[in-house]
Amino acid sequence: MNIPARSIPALGVVAVALALGGCSTPEESGTTLRYAFWDESQKAAMEQLARNFEDDNPGVSIEIEATPFAEYFTKLETSITGGSGPDVFWINASQLPRYAEAGVLAPIETDDVSWEAYPEAIEKMFLVDGTHYGVPRDVDTIGLWYNKAVFDAAGVAYPTSDWTWEDLKQSATALTDPEAGVYGIAANFDSQQSYYNTIFQAGGYVVSDDGSESGFDDPATQQGITFWTDLIDAGLSPTLSQMTEIEPFDMFLSNTVGMLYAGSWNARWMYDDEAIRANVGVVELPAGKVEATVLHGLANAVSSASSNAALAEKFAAYLGSAEAAEFIASEGVVIPAYEGSADQWVASMPDFDVQVFVDALEFGVPWPSTPTTATWEVVEVDMLRPVWAREISIQVQGPKLAEAVDEILVGD
Repeated sequence: MNIPARSIPALGVVAVALALGGCSTPEESGTTLRYAFWDESQKAAMEQLARNFEDDNPGVSIEIEATPFAEYFTKLETSITGGSGPDVFWINASQLPRYAEAGVLAPIETDDVSWEAYPEAIEKMFLVDGTHYGVPRDVDTIGLWYNKAVFDAAGVAYPTSDWTWEDLKQSATALTDPEAGVYGIAANFDSQQSYYNTIFQAGGYVVSDDGSESGFDDPATQQGITFWTDLIDAGLSPTLSQMTEIEPFDMFLSNTVGMLYAGSWNARWMYDDEAIRANVGVVELPAGKVEATVLHGLANAVSSASSNAALAEKFAAYLGSAEAAEFIASEGVVIPAYEGSADQWVASMPDFDVQVFVDALEFGVPWPSTPTTATWEVVEVDMLRPVWAREISIQVQGPKLAEAVDEILVGD
């Protein structure tokens, strides 16, 4: 799961950590690498990959450390600043520039990584000033999930991958039943799983390609946000207060919401539940002005403070190899970043058309990321919340938000 952290303390004391040095046990007692990640559901797979690497590198031991995502970056930063950080760890595209700029990440310079094996858009997500700071591991896109029971009850045809925004609105209208408490779609207040996608589909942008300015005062960007607020205004979506009280996904699974924009990482756990698997489906996102989905993912990074940097880099390269990608794909949890390895991920869930997530890579727009993303994201959420609450329009709030984000970007 690659939802970006919303608020993480500043990396103001990284220099202390780097001065304190190594993360691993001394060479004379055998070489140990510590590997940190955040998805408990992938722990068994990570264990197996660690054992595979140990088998190929006698005398090496890999200690794995799984931390829930909500705590992951706080724990990672605390360990780094305390001089006891892991040698290799997961980093997502939204956080990598900040960590790279702070000197926490070692450049990936080994010839063991086949960079040409990753789609260009994915490789670029982990580049800073032309330098690789992470080996791509997995990638995610967003799809339109639909609840078959809600569609069947309303006598509405299921969505298709050639839908447009207008198709979605028409079906949401037909599905909505106020007396029964059923809504056609949930206008989820979530950047990755809702409004970034429609911003890009409208031809807008969150931050400019060079990271110098915000796009929230751009009419196209505002149109991408209005897509959602119009659904709330029309009564086709629950209100923000309703979605705060009950999560949109819970509404979707309880048959009170017909459609939901949600990420590829949700496919596995829904597939593993027989009742859910029989009642939901997924198609590509409806197109706006253009087809688009937010493209996000994570990489394996190497600590610049590791006392076994060469070995850590070798392990990170292995984790990004074809062998590792094929194994990850067979587990079915995430889409491997290694090109051509997604077929096994798709095949692991034959009752879902998860191929739509792989196809979406062709029109994926990389996550908007700068060294200060963690700071301006907080401002973005705080200032867009009243827009979703229908207290102020995006046309009024957008220029104010753009000005606030621009002030932060100036310091990048």
